[in-house]
Amino acid sequence: TAYVEHFEDAFAEFYASVHRFESVKIRNGAKFFATLLSERAMPWSILELVAISEQETTSSSRIFLKFLFQELVEHMGVDLLRDTLFDRELESYVAGMFPNEDIAHVRFAVNFFTSIGLGALTDKMRERLRKL
Repeated sequence: TAYVEHFEDAFAEFYASVHRFESVKIRNGAKFFATLLSERAMPWSILELVAISEQETTSSSRIFLKFLFQELVEHMGVDLLRDTLFDRELESYVAGMFPNEDIAHVRFAVNFFTSIGLGALTDKMRERLRKL
């Protein structure tokens, strides 16, 4: 649709500048983008912009991601969210959020998702940690 490109641009701009926003604006932005994602008004491939590691995130971006994922769970439920995120078609787009190479990044991502109550999304990463 005509708006998809604008939604993608808005997400990219918001995420890049999230460190300048107060928590209310971060929460509202997360709610907005979670609604767009869950309703498929914006493609999930936009998540390729997100990498969860200590080096790639700021406290503000982690707050945004926390709110985003919590809203997605509210809209979709954790099972559908997990199925969506780990769909083979999205694998390359979510690789930055669910790393499997660098042990420090894997550990950081596991800790992040566990701390926001979404440890259920970390099963594959936990398995990878056991093998490393």
